Amino acid sequence: PVAVAPLAAASATMPQDWATRVTLGVALDQAGRGADARLAFEDARRIAPNAPSVLTNLGVSYLLSGDAVAAEKMLRQAAALPGASAQTRQNLALALGVQGRFAEAEQLARIVLPPEAAAGNIAYMRAMLSDGRRWGDLRAQ
Repeated sequence: PVAVAPLAAASATMPQDWATRVTLGVALDQAGRGADARLAFEDARRIAPNAPSVLTNLGVSYLLSGDAVAAEKMLRQAAALPGASAQTRQNLALALGVQGRFAEAEQLARIVLPPEAAAGNIAYMRAMLSDGRRWGDLRAQ
């Protein structure tokens, strides 16, 4: 929203600052400009290809755009890197769940959540998707 212009200017003046590009990407996603957000995340990825936060944010952006398969790919890469956060694994579980891979999603969620919480999250996701709607349909609501 309002932060996009100053973050774009900061990115231009600091061409090797991947963190500013990630922040710009987040702001662009929040402004509903997902394609532009993913370009900012890809710029950050070129600078810091092994930064889990870059890949995580790129994966979440794909998830927001309705592309759970691309999201899974990025989030798997992020989760495999040292320093990956619990949030990265939770986002990966979400990407798996929206693809209908509930058992795998729950198994992954149990790594970072208590078993009851993981099961509850997956049950909620399953209920949301059980009426035949797809992830992109839910996202548009």
